Amino acid sequence: NYLKDAGSSLGSWLVSDGLRIVLILFMSWGVTRIARRVIPRVLASVMLGQASTADHDEVMKRSETLSSVFVGAVVSLIYVSALFMVLTELGVPIGPVLGGFGIAGIAVGFGAQTLIRDIFSGAFYLIDDAFRKGEYIDIGSAKGVVEKISIRSMQLRHHRGALTTVPFGEIQKVENFSRDWAVMKLAFRVTYDTDVDKMR
Repeated sequence: NYLKDAGSSLGSWLVSDGLRIVLILFMSWGVTRIARRVIPRVLASVMLGQASTADHDEVMKRSETLSSVFVGAVVSLIYVSALFMVLTELGVPIGPVLGGFGIAGIAVGFGAQTLIRDIFSGAFYLIDDAFRKGEYIDIGSAKGVVEKISIRSMQLRHHRGALTTVPFGEIQKVENFSRDWAVMKLAFRVTYDTDVDKMR
C-alpha cells in the first residue's frame, strides 16, 4: 500500500508540477532562441533608421558589437527567472532564497569590486564607441582584432594567432587602427650602395 501511494503521488506530481517544470524549461529555451535572433535585428534596424545611407557598414558593425552584450544580459535574466519559477514549482519558498542571495550579495560585494569595475568600464567603452567587433586595436598590454565582447571582458586575436582575454577594468587607453585612416612607419634595411630614390 505504501509503494502504491508513493507511486500514485509521484505520478500525480509528474502530471501536474513535473509537466509545468518541463514547460517552463522549454519556454525559456524558446525565448532565448528568439532573443538571440530578434535583438540583433531590432537593434540594427533602430540604429540604421537614425543613420545616413553612407554609414551603413559602420552602423552594422556597432550594432553587432552592442547586440552581443544585450543578448547576454537578456539571456541571463531569462535563465534566472526560469530558475525561480522552477523553485516555486518544487515548493521551495522564494523569500528566504532571495534573502540568502541578498546576504550573499553583500558578502560577495566586498570582494567583487573588480568585477563591478570591469562591467561599468565596459559599458562606458561601448557607449563611447571606442571599439567594435572586427577592429584592430592596441591597449598597451595587448593588441589584435576584437573577436568577442562579453559583459566584463573582450578577446583580442593577435596577428600572429594568439588570443588574449582582457577585462575592461584593466584597459587604460585604446588605440584603434581601424577607424578612418592610420599612418605606419616602416624601417627598411638596405646596403650602402642602394639607389635611395629607386628604393623610395
